[in-house]
Amino acid sequence: MTIFLTELFKASIIGGILILMLILLRPVTRNLFSKTWHYYTGLIPALFLLGAAMVTNFIEIEKPAPVPAVTAVPVDMGNRETHEAHEIIVRETTPRLTFERPDIEQMLTLNIPFEQESVGSINMASLIFVIWLTGCVVFAVINTTSYIKLNRQLRRGDLRSPAISSPIVIGFIKPKIILPNRPYTEPELSMTLTHEQIHIKRGDMLIKLALLIINAIHWFNPAAYFLTKNTSTLCELSCDEIMVKDMKKQERI
Repeated sequence: MTIFLTELFKASIIGGILILMLILLRPVTRNLFSKTWHYYTGLIPALFLLGAAMVTNFIEIEKPAPVPAVTAVPVDMGNRETHEAHEIIVRETTPRLTFERPDIEQMLTLNIPFEQESVGSINMASLIFVIWLTGCVVFAVINTTSYIKLNRQLRRGDLRSPAISSPIVIGFIKPKIILPNRPYTEPELSMTLTHEQIHIKRGDMLIKLALLIINAIHWFNPAAYFLTKNTSTLCELSCDEIMVKDMKKQERI
């Protein structure tokens, strides 16, 4: 459990550092790269927040202990006197192993603080894990309830609904476009549907789902919420950018 929590916080710290780096580089990259480039590079911290534990485990490979070198000593087995002299030297120079009866009281006295420290560490790790898991469950319940409530408000099969103020794509397996219940001009309707279809083709709904999972796991990290908000903004801007590129000159005017 302690290892799991260590890797979890390590992933959160790495993701936060990457988010901060992207923020600091934004003034430089804003005019050099497209909105779509910013959208996808902004997802790099998300990959670390989801799987940094596995990445760091591969990077931090424990080095094996060095094997002591063994030097062979040539012995002339044909010379009996030399061989017997060598045996005497080995017997005299080899340390003798002595076994003493262990002091049970001393062993128990030494072990008590170690065991108490271990139990204390385990209890603290368990407490932190319970707090973290409670936060995950609360976040998941709140967002799942909101999603179910929205689905109920949007009547099945309707393409327009008074429950929303802007167009949305709902559904992960079979996504569909829902529009606000207001009048649209033909060009406006065409651009709106094109914009939402870009979301569907790129699989942006799955990315948003992954970001919600990240927020549930790293609910204690403000950088995770900033990542979700920033990615959502860049997602919309990149869709507009793609849509404008595909439009004809007359349509842009």
